[in-house]
Amino acid sequence: MIINASGFAQRFNEQPTLLSPDAAHRMEYLVRDSTLQGEDDVPYDEMCAAAYGFSVTDRSKPFVFSNGIAFIPVQGVLLHRYNYSWEGATGYDYIRSRFDAAIADPDVEGIVFDVNSPGGQVAGNFELADHIFNNRAAKPMMALVDVHCYSGGYSLASAVGNIVATPSGGAGSIGVVMMHVSYKKALEQMGIEVNLIYAGDHKVDGSPYKDMDEASRARFQASVDRSYNEFVSLVARNRGLEPDAVKATQALTYDASEAKRIGLIDAVQEPISALAAFRKELSGSTNSTGGNAMSTATTPEANTNASAPNAEENITVSENTVDQKARISSILKCEAAEGRRELAEHIAFNTDMSAEDAAAMLAAAPKATQAEAKGDAFTRTMDNDQHPEMSSVEGAEVTEQDVAARISANYRALNGGE
Repeated sequence: MIINASGFAQRFNEQPTLLSPDAAHRMEYLVRDSTLQGEDDVPYDEMCAAAYGFSVTDRSKPFVFSNGIAFIPVQGVLLHRYNYSWEGATGYDYIRSRFDAAIADPDVEGIVFDVNSPGGQVAGNFELADHIFNNRAAKPMMALVDVHCYSGGYSLASAVGNIVATPSGGAGSIGVVMMHVSYKKALEQMGIEVNLIYAGDHKVDGSPYKDMDEASRARFQASVDRSYNEFVSLVARNRGLEPDAVKATQALTYDASEAKRIGLIDAVQEPISALAAFRKELSGSTNSTGGNAMSTATTPEANTNASAPNAEENITVSENTVDQKARISSILKCEAAEGRRELAEHIAFNTDMSAEDAAAMLAAAPKATQAEAKGDAFTRTMDNDQHPEMSSVEGAEVTEQDVAARISANYRALNGGE
């Protein structure tokens, strides 16, 4: 997949765009070379597995699929008429086709939009948001924000209904921007004169070779205003909010806890925990469609000066997660675990045995032979029937301890670590 950088940049020239203020560095990344080789980037299925510990259970599907869940990336800069996805950019066509396939697939119990985007083009964005909104009751779905969900990325996430953001994440930037660059003075200093020969009074409006006149500026501003009003209406509808409340944000970006307080997202939770809870709810719960209360009195000043919300209200954290990780680590790294790896893993991940008792049991157990210990770590991991989003017993409650343990096991096996 080759991306022509000049053609990419041209997509955003003198067009209304849905980009956050900090999107410049991502744009520079995309256009820093004459071409970008997307094939060198890590495939999304591998990125997803590495980040969330989900092993792909059916690679024949057009989306990342793991035990009933379809993962759809909303990554990087969002582009119209672009049917690819990688860390730097995702096309609206790509998202739509995967979403439609997931809706139609009877194996898919739920859909997760994996969001990390500063936004993108206006063209195609609102149409896709409407399409997601009109179909969001078809199956349970969630927009998982890890880490950014701004502007055009937020418009799509808002259409999903249920938005959960990682504690270090952010959402917002509900606004529209357009850029005009004039090369006139720079060309004059170089001794270059550009003569525009045209027919039709507005044929060269916005030309980079001349200064923008007030009439042209007014027309461009009107275009931005139309897109902005449509954006505001879309978010208000998707989230069940008043348009004036959405406008009151004035395109500010918010950290996760503040975004929840004003109703832009539904919960603040670590991604692994959010996915485990989502998997648990697939068996019988109904899909959340957002709609938190948001006062029309919300203003940027009020948001800035508001006291921080109660952390317990926003973040679900198991009190014994740290202790459990320490127990698992002690068992797997103890001297008696050497040569008894499978038994050590079983004790660590499937029992509540203390590290001291585990070490004693391991010391009394025979060591595995060289032939038994030999094997490909990746194959062993992918053949494992247990996954981080599922408990080892059908219908059992999923806890953070289960999730942390399984992720630790998969990570160690895949990387050959001790």
